Amino acid sequence: MGRLGLFNSRHRKSVNKDATANVEAYNVEAEGENQEAERREDDSPSAYLNQDQDAEEVAPDVCEATLEPSRRGKCGPNKMPKGRTLINELDELGEPIDHVGVMGPYKSTCGVIVKDNIPIKYRVWSAKDKTWVVLDSLKEICWDKLKEKYIFPKGSEEVAKKRALFIMSNSFRGWKGDLFRGHMQKGTEPDWKYFPNQQQYWDEFMSFKLSEPQQALSEKNKVNSSQNDNPHMIGSHGYFRKLPECEQ
Repeated sequence: MGRLGLFNSRHRKSVNKDATANVEAYNVEAEGENQEAERREDDSPSAYLNQDQDAEEVAPDVCEATLEPSRRGKCGPNKMPKGRTLINELDELGEPIDHVGVMGPYKSTCGVIVKDNIPIKYRVWSAKDKTWVVLDSLKEICWDKLKEKYIFPKGSEEVAKKRALFIMSNSFRGWKGDLFRGHMQKGTEPDWKYFPNQQQYWDEFMSFKLSEPQQALSEKNKVNSSQNDNPHMIGSHGYFRKLPECEQ
């Protein structure tokens, strides 16, 4: 019995030793496989997704990508179109109708020409009293500038010119109104890099707009406008007006 007990004891130690060796070998092998897997992950294109990163460093990037609303840049003034455009047809007023869609850019071009060539010191486009009226020579310059950008149908230039100058007169009046409401009343000045020819006339323009007769006329126009139940609604691409209830 003593020998048998000694044999069993030695046998158990041998088994335990073998088992321990097997476990250590398994752990070494597993560790090697883990290292190999980590190496493959490090070499993969998406390895950066599995890297441990500091949350404080990641958070600002996430906020900028997911919470910051996209914003479009502020639009600047219209610019002269490049090249020349062939106009195939005018309507009875002398406005271009062919090709389709030409009217919007055409009016925008008229506005750009006015802002570049008609000083804002002039108060009206046409009147019997020629003291503060836009000079005819300046109107001719504007028309010539327009012809540099648009080719009109043969024999139509006279009617086209008459209508183009009418469009320019509306643009001139509207732009001066925008300068008054958008800048003078807010105590600001336009960005003169867009209107380099106009800065020298700004003080004269302000003096006129702030004069007593002009202020009185402005108040009168406000009262008349508030009493208008049928405001005129017009865009560069069509003509619209608010209809009375009986016409709707």
